[in-house]
Amino acid sequence: MAQRRHRSAPVRRPAVPPQTVVAEKVAAGGDAIAHLDDGRVVFVDGAIPGETVQVAVHTSKKDFAKASVLAVLEPSPDRVVAPSKDRVQVSYQVAVYYRLNTDLLRPFHEQFGLKYQAYTPSGWNALIEDTFRQQLENAIQEETRRYAVADIYGDADLLLKIQGSVQTTLSDRLELAMGKRYFCSPTFQPGGECSDPTFVIKKVDLPKSVITAFEANRTSEIQIKTKTNEVEQRKEEARGVEVLNAALGPNGAVYALLKAIESGGVKFWVLPSDGGVTLNTPDGATGTTATPGN
Repeated sequence: MAQRRHRSAPVRRPAVPPQTVVAEKVAAGGDAIAHLDDGRVVFVDGAIPGETVQVAVHTSKKDFAKASVLAVLEPSPDRVVAPSKDRVQVSYQVAVYYRLNTDLLRPFHEQFGLKYQAYTPSGWNALIEDTFRQQLENAIQEETRRYAVADIYGDADLLLKIQGSVQTTLSDRLELAMGKRYFCSPTFQPGGECSDPTFVIKKVDLPKSVITAFEANRTSEIQIKTKTNEVEQRKEEARGVEVLNAALGPNGAVYALLKAIESGGVKFWVLPSDGGVTLNTPDGATGTTATPGN
């Protein structure tokens, strides 16, 4: 007698509670790589390298996990959050490339260098945080408030427009706040023109709920468009039949029957013996003349 083999129940990993992790670098798919408390690699959607974030694990495997950001506890300097026209928080991952205007090095040192001890790494970072970053955030927020989140999310040309406007506004704000044009483009050369620092939007993130709503709406629009096209196609076919019938006049019904028989759509038919109609039967079909009374 054959023995039955009992399958063991699949091993289910316990649910992972929210954890605090540090995003280390970006994976190929765009998620940030971090490590959970148990040592497993976790791919975090919505985090930027260098940030400390609280995450919710939604996929837990033996060797890795996937998670989404619940809260940003220590944001990266590359992250700037700004509200849209319809009050949705848009998170930008940005970069600014610049060169210090060495033609104004003396007044810069006297006004800011000594105050912040900018000749030390910590002093320079504090100076940038208080001057450059503050004006950058203000410029991004001012520009983002002009547009609805749907336009920002779905229009690449608009993002380029926002990028260019922020770059110009940032330079003006810095010069107004600091008194002189101390920061120039990365191609600046001593004695040359001090043009705008280069501002780049690297990535735009929206709340998960907003993205889900956009995707659902986009799917609905595609379905509606498809149905609309089908209805229009049926209307065109009906109009074509009307035109054909009008052109054929009294013979229209006979022509339609003829085409149906020749295409094999009709396998038998009844015709009056004196109708004067001759038909070529398609392959596999036979024509039989009915005798009255039989």
